[in-house]
Amino acid sequence: MNDLTLPGETASRGGISEAEKARRRVAIAYARGSVRLEGFSLTPDIEALNQRYIEGEISGAEHSAAIRSRAGV
Repeated sequence: MNDLTLPGETASRGGISEAEKARRRVAIAYARGSVRLEGFSLTPDIEALNQRYIEGEISGAEHSAAIRSRAGV
């Protein structure tokens, strides 16, 4: 168990539970939809970052920092 794994859950290869991966997948899909409603689409580079976040390769803070960096913020 790690800090993102609840009792009774097992961590995936990326170190996060399957439930956490599912939560992240939903959050990314929601954000993607929001971006599309604004008339934009995500680049392959951003989608690759999203996938790394979903898989647990990077944290939420790392994901946000990388997105801001690519946006020049």
